[in-house]
This record gives sequence, C-alpha cells and structure tokens, in this order.
Amino acid sequence: MGDAQLRPNIVLVEDDFDLCLILERLLTKAGYAVTALREGREILEHSFDAPALFVLDITLPSIDGIALCKYLRVQSRFKTVPIIVVSGNHDMKHRALTAGAHTFIQKPMSIDHLLREVKSTIIDNNLPGRS
Repeated sequence: MGDAQLRPNIVLVEDDFDLCLILERLLTKAGYAVTALREGREILEHSFDAPALFVLDITLPSIDGIALCKYLRVQSRFKTVPIIVVSGNHDMKHRALTAGAHTFIQKPMSIDHLLREVKSTIIDNNLPGRS
C-alpha cells in the first residue's frame, strides 16, 4: 500500500468503459497509480492532490476535455500539471493544445506510444526549472 504512494499518480478521464479499464490496467502495470474517472464533472467533484499527469478524452459526458483543460489551467493546484488529451478527431489537436494540453494523441492509439508520451511528459515536467 505504501508502494502506491511512491508511484506517480495519473488521473485518467475516459468515458468508454472498456478503454478506460484497459488504460487503467496498462498504466498500473507500467508502474503508475491511476485514478480512473468516467465523466469530466468528476474532476470538479473530487477533492484530490495534484497528480503527476492528467490524461483526458475530449468527448466526455457533462464537460468535455477541452473545457476540462481550460478549467485545470486556472486552478492553482492543477495549473502546472501536464495534460495529455486523446481524441479520435485529429481536428481537435489545435483546440486541445490552445486550451492547455501538453500533448495530443489521436485515437486509435498505440499503447506503446501512449506509454512513451506518459513517461516523457512526467519526466519533462519534473526537470529542474519547471514548475
């Protein structure tokens, strides 16, 4: 149980139940602690410490990934937390990056590509001089 506290925490927001479960298991197997949420509004309702990373789908019930990016960027405890946005719509890339996402990954995605992006984003965000 103490081991989970040492692993970087990722907040994953994905409304597709099967994909959410797969991603949660893969990220956990890769050594991350994962908080999996199915709706964007759950971020607004949960009280949790800033994670190492957010992974957000764009198309979500209640509040979409773009609106979540904008919300997270103005919250003092989350504004420096990197965000990876995933979407099947490549046309959303510019909107996601403009809203504050660090990285955009198009679905369908390679799991290896996602894991590389997660690892490099977390490492890059923890470099000296970053805050």
